Amino acid sequence: MITAERAWKIVHVVGWVLVASGLLVALFIPYQLFYTNHLQTLAQNVARSQLPLPPATDVKVTSGPLVPLAPQPEPVAGSWLGSLNIARIHLSQMIIEGVDEGDLRQGPGHYPDTAQLGTSGNAVVAGHRTTWGEPFRYLDHLLVNDPIEILTPTSRIEYRVVRTLTVAATDLSVLNPSETGVLTMVTCTPPYTTTNRLIVVSRLVSVTGISSPATSPEHHQPQPLPVNTLGRAHSRTPVVLYGALLLLAAVTSLRLHSAHRRRVIYWLLTLSIIGIIIWNLFEAVAYVLPAGY
Repeated sequence: MITAERAWKIVHVVGWVLVASGLLVALFIPYQLFYTNHLQTLAQNVARSQLPLPPATDVKVTSGPLVPLAPQPEPVAGSWLGSLNIARIHLSQMIIEGVDEGDLRQGPGHYPDTAQLGTSGNAVVAGHRTTWGEPFRYLDHLLVNDPIEILTPTSRIEYRVVRTLTVAATDLSVLNPSETGVLTMVTCTPPYTTTNRLIVVSRLVSVTGISSPATSPEHHQPQPLPVNTLGRAHSRTPVVLYGALLLLAAVTSLRLHSAHRRRVIYWLLTLSIIGIIIWNLFEAVAYVLPAGY
């Protein structure tokens, strides 16, 4: 039979667990909404250093009828393709080849096996709506005929928005081939959900070549990204590991506090360890959340 004293201890422990859980959630929200954006910015800076694009003043435009680029070889997975620029929503992001979680956390990703940018066919690019730089946060603000510019080391490509629509997350028809040059941008909608996809379809209107000694294909051959934490594999194991370590550290901290109430050094030491564990736990959790978050 549980005594009143024991019942009170259980209630006390449960209360502390709930308070601690609430604090963890409260701390995780700014981490997810702001720090992941910082990580994505770092990845974008790496992209711009790997694939320096010439300024507009160095571009020599070739006039004439629309001639799409010839079919291109499949890019190396994880390589940078060029920059995506949309004036309407003040967007300028480097595009990466691939749509795995590690890819999309570095920037908008081009779907493998869809048409290459600027060629005839359906080129599909996906991006996060929230967190990880939220590149497609305001994609729903685009209007028909808004210009979309893609700049690569060898060409300037312009699309114009044709339509926007919402489809179910399971609807893969947006990946279907097209006989004409089309850019299809995909993101989650509404924000913070993964139920549906917002689709913006644009038509290819111009492709102009760039002539500059600094932009030779050999110099700008896309390079695979270095292995780093941004591309870690999707795994729940680190979440369980750091969660267990956090629980162990919390219990140890409470025991030390009971035995050494006046020793500030014990508090500083345990709080530092707990802080490091929480930080790594947040990183682990961020990598197992659905891609729409």
